[in-house]
Amino acid sequence: YSWPRIFTEGEVGILRLLGDQAAIAIENARLFQAEQAQSRRQAALFRLSTEIAQTLDEKEICQRVVTGLHDEALGYDLLALFLLDETSGERALTASLGWRDSMRAWRLLPGQEFSGQVFLDGQLHYSPNVIRDTRYTPIASSGAEVDVPLRLGDKILGVLVVESSTPNAFKQNDFDVLTSAANQASIAIGRARLLAAERRRADELDTLRAIMAEISVQLDLPALLQLVIERATSLLSATCGELAIYDDQKAELTTVASHNFPADDSGRRLSLDEGVVRQVAETRQPLLIRNYGQAAEYSPTPAHASLRAALAAPLIAGDRLVGALAIVTSDPARQFGASELNLMNLFTAQAAIAIEKAALYASVRHELMDSKRAEEN
Repeated sequence: YSWPRIFTEGEVGILRLLGDQAAIAIENARLFQAEQAQSRRQAALFRLSTEIAQTLDEKEICQRVVTGLHDEALGYDLLALFLLDETSGERALTASLGWRDSMRAWRLLPGQEFSGQVFLDGQLHYSPNVIRDTRYTPIASSGAEVDVPLRLGDKILGVLVVESSTPNAFKQNDFDVLTSAANQASIAIGRARLLAAERRRADELDTLRAIMAEISVQLDLPALLQLVIERATSLLSATCGELAIYDDQKAELTTVASHNFPADDSGRRLSLDEGVVRQVAETRQPLLIRNYGQAAEYSPTPAHASLRAALAAPLIAGDRLVGALAIVTSDPARQFGASELNLMNLFTAQAAIAIEKAALYASVRHELMDSKRAEEN
């Protein structure tokens, strides 16, 4: 009104009623918008779940996770997914979005950076303002960061890192969405690894059967010994290998065959108190060595300095020690584990029998030749 006026109580009541109705309408609109946003987020998570379920490639799973979280309904722009390298303990950047291309091969040492906390306690960690955290190296933002573990049972597979250029950008609903995405990724990666391991094991067993068929028909002992060490090296995808035969009367082993070794030790006699041989022969158990070339306790020669992980195993037929073999890799990133150990045990069990058979054949043949010469004389 352009003139002085006093509202009546009835008019004030109407205004109050209109105000209450407007507030209810606004609140309903907000709730409707929130429900729509939640519905869109759930739909985006469903699409993400569908996408990662359609591949069994580990790297592709990771890429689909960060791509799916970039969905307009979710709105995350700065994402990275690191997987744990169990051999080195480092975190390897496997997929990212919004990060510099120069960081594609980035690897983080154990405990390095803010995201390293995830591997200490297996919990989600949130920094509302990373620039205040001394552990943070400016990468893609200077705002907030959420680090979500990829867990499979009690095992931490990696970490999902989500950043924002705005401080205090993430709320509980973000934590829920990112945790759900990380859980889906963990299940998919676990499934992919399991299937890959099964396929690898099936391929290894097929290769092992072919090798066993090959060595079981070889009765020439020197040729068999060379064949055994060559096939052991290839079966375990190693760089080189050596094989020694045990003389129980002299209590010593003699290196009789090698394959690709930096130094040819053929004919070298080894007593049971020497390095790897001592442990393998005395315990009759296989031995895993992380860095053979630098392990002074195993008496490596200077020519072996470039060698890394090694796997040594006894050759046992029945309860008799036939010999021992060792395979070694020069790949610094390679380590032998439980699967290689199991494969080696399967191989050496059959190789020992084949060597015993060939040795027996050579002995019988030698006796027959001696008998024949005696008859001729």
